[in-house]
Amino acid sequence: SGSTLGRAHGVAAAPTGYAYLAGEQGGLLVYQILTGPPVSMTWRNTLLTTGTAYEAAGTDRFVYVADFSYGLDIVDLLAPGGPTLVSSPFLFSFQGTAVVLAGPLAIVGDFSGFIRVLDVSDPTAPSELGAVFVTAARISSIAVAGTRAYVSTSYGQLFAVVDFSTPATPVVQDTVALGFASEGVALAGSHAYVVSANTPQLRSTFHRPPMP
Repeated sequence: SGSTLGRAHGVAAAPTGYAYLAGEQGGLLVYQILTGPPVSMTWRNTLLTTGTAYEAAGTDRFVYVADFSYGLDIVDLLAPGGPTLVSSPFLFSFQGTAVVLAGPLAIVGDFSGFIRVLDVSDPTAPSELGAVFVTAARISSIAVAGTRAYVSTSYGQLFAVVDFSTPATPVVQDTVALGFASEGVALAGSHAYVVSANTPQLRSTFHRPPMP
């Protein structure tokens, strides 16, 4: 474990053993996970992002940060001199709260309940391709399988499936009323596992048969 400079909102791992943590006002923190023995986590770098870092998704070189103030930040980890923000902080007007990668696309959730599909094939010039409204609540977490995004919401108490196979016109394919605010979602086979907010429990699982 390690201490952060702010509230730890979201974390992502890269294949090379690095963990990218969105540390709210503390910005982006980069840790290296050493398998040991013993297993250890070593702080490597910090980048104070332009706004509030809510969640992160990463590759071996770039980290994509859902930014509450500026939508999405893209950080080059291998830039000379250390991690550097390579995208303009003024491209987007939405409040980013969740992000996941799907090939050249970033699927971003915002505070107003929209799922947005962004083209990040050029990290220095990301652009929004399309968006769809899910519910009037913060998008808290997103998991992706193929061209479908599985979305949890906070006080909206809703779980949603969004089809972004046509990035310009993503579609809400299905919704499930949860009855509780959710803060995280993960996929395993045909199940989505949703975590309840403000409790230490995995509250519910939802079976989703594979769709053609």
